[in-house]
Amino acid sequence: MSNTWDELLNYGYSKPVEAKPIIVVISPHEETLVEFQKMISPFVQKQQRERASRLFGYCDLVLDKDSGNGRSGAELALYTVLRNDRWDSLPMLKSLLGTSLQDSSQITRWYVVLDWAQDFQRQWLQYLEMCREKLTPLTLSLNVVCINSHHIYFLQENIAAWENYHTDYIQQSLRTFCLQAHGSLVYLDENPSVNFIEKLLLNRILESDTELVKPEKIVVPQDSDSYRLIQTLDESFDPITLTTSKYQNIIPQGSQKSHNLTVENEIPEEPVQVPSVQEVLAQLYTSRRYQRT
Repeated sequence: MSNTWDELLNYGYSKPVEAKPIIVVISPHEETLVEFQKMISPFVQKQQRERASRLFGYCDLVLDKDSGNGRSGAELALYTVLRNDRWDSLPMLKSLLGTSLQDSSQITRWYVVLDWAQDFQRQWLQYLEMCREKLTPLTLSLNVVCINSHHIYFLQENIAAWENYHTDYIQQSLRTFCLQAHGSLVYLDENPSVNFIEKLLLNRILESDTELVKPEKIVVPQDSDSYRLIQTLDESFDPITLTTSKYQNIIPQGSQKSHNLTVENEIPEEPVQVPSVQEVLAQLYTSRRYQRT
């Protein structure tokens, strides 16, 4: 049976010098990660997953491939943090990726993926603030991707408490967070184009791609927004005084049960034992020594 740790180690040994760009994707829901993985599936060349601990998903991506011009395509490494409720797994990811997370932030991009189809909008800002707090030692930039944005119309048409004002308020709040986190904001509906997904992964979204009119196709490139532009949607919105409590008081619950999110998350019913990187590497080293003898 193949071992993901062995595969990751062998991958590192085979290409010790190559500085492959890295994308790390986190989300409050595993279903959301699955949906996002479907969107990037056209670019997946090799996929690995540690099924025992279910901590990380890993795959190789090849983008911008044009055989007509003889280009082999841009290669990226994408990690999905599957057990993001266990923040103690992040140091292991940091150790796996070496110093690239801290010393080469230009080739490591972090995406927080939210889902309009999940009844979690009221907790979005709190979750994003938690991500920023936990990830500050690892990155200076956080990008936000909201998938299934066509679900906005379902909320407005089927949930009496939801109005256009709430959709606008969420957009303004997310734009405020992204402006402060030096990241981009992108809404993806049920059928995003492959070309746009490629631009997103390659960090090639330009100011010319900005979209602020269609509520299900919002695109705000990195460092292109401002507090004044955010207020043009609704002048009563004050980005400076935005807080998670104010946000939660305004955004209504959806049609499903509410989600209670706390900074110190509850321990799962069946907690996963997270081994240290040193323990895992020591076990692999010992097993390989026995194999040689």
